[in-house]
Amino acid sequence: MTPPTGYNADSQMIAPVTHKDGIPMVASPSPTEEGPTSSVNSRVLPASFYDDYLSDVAKRYLPSPIRKVIGISRTPGMLSLFAGLPAPETFPFQQITMTVGHPDATDRDKSTTLTLDGEALAEALQYGDTPGIPKFVDWLCGLQERYHGRNLDGEGWSLSVGCGSQDVLSKAFSALLDEGDSVLVEAPVYAGVIPIFSLLKCYSAEVSTDSEGILADDLERVLQSWPKDKRRPKLLYTVP
Repeated sequence: MTPPTGYNADSQMIAPVTHKDGIPMVASPSPTEEGPTSSVNSRVLPASFYDDYLSDVAKRYLPSPIRKVIGISRTPGMLSLFAGLPAPETFPFQQITMTVGHPDATDRDKSTTLTLDGEALAEALQYGDTPGIPKFVDWLCGLQERYHGRNLDGEGWSLSVGCGSQDVLSKAFSALLDEGDSVLVEAPVYAGVIPIFSLLKCYSAEVSTDSEGILADDLERVLQSWPKDKRRPKLLYTVP
């Protein structure tokens, strides 16, 4: 087996230990014949890497004590009065059937019929984990590993599913921005983010766009003329 980049023939780590974008990394266990290590899993960011990006409010968040023990209440045969989980047999729906169109516009006339019942339907109707339905969250985590090279194990990040873009944007900005921070936004901007920035008392500066996205020249202009009494921008909000 040929060791992945970053290891020599004896499976010993060699330099450089950085992502392609220059972000420093720490090494995960070296690859072995018994369990080949992919290039995605061969390097991980230290958990402390994200500390400087989080807001003071986010750093004060603590896990809900109810959510910590909700798994225990799901023990088969247990009648739990702790978290208020309704008995699945009392749910009014026994089966849900839906017809889903093809995602490609050229094949929109094609469709697939999906049926949700049994344990899958009970899980969908029941109070769930805060991050979301576990199988769906795991799938999304795998997507991050496959396409973005992020390793969930040891990197200090997690993934949570929200109830719509406005809900997720509000939580994301609250996790990243402190009162008085500055942000860059594309113009025109999605109007739903304006009240969120206002609530957080953030200073926002617009950057012009065209059909291909943000204009690099205008971004340079905005940064070069940045007000001296304002903090340098902490994030850029754009719709890819």
